[in-house]
Amino acid sequence: KVARNPPEVIIELFDKDPVGQDEFMGRCVVTPLVKMNGQEPPSPRLLWYGVERVGEDAGEILAAFELFLDEGADLPFAPPMKGSLYLVPNG
Repeated sequence: KVARNPPEVIIELFDKDPVGQDEFMGRCVVTPLVKMNGQEPPSPRLLWYGVERVGEDAGEILAAFELFLDEGADLPFAPPMKGSLYLVPNG
C-alpha cells in the first residue's frame, strides 16, 4: 500500500542565527521515491522543489527524496563526504 501511495514529506527551512531566534524561511511538500529492495534502481533524481512561506513563493531547494521500506534488503551506503558536506552522487 505504501509503495503505491507514499506519505508526503514536509520540509521546513530555517536560517540559523548566532544571536536570537532562527527564522522560518518556508516549507515544501514532496512525495518520496519508494524503494522496495534497498539499492535497486531507479536512482533518485535531483529536482527543484518550490518553497512557500505564508502562501507566497519563497524560493526553491534542489533535493532528492527516497523512502526505504524495511524488507530485509541492504540499505545503500551514505554518499561520500568532503569535510562536513555530503557529495552529490553522479547521475
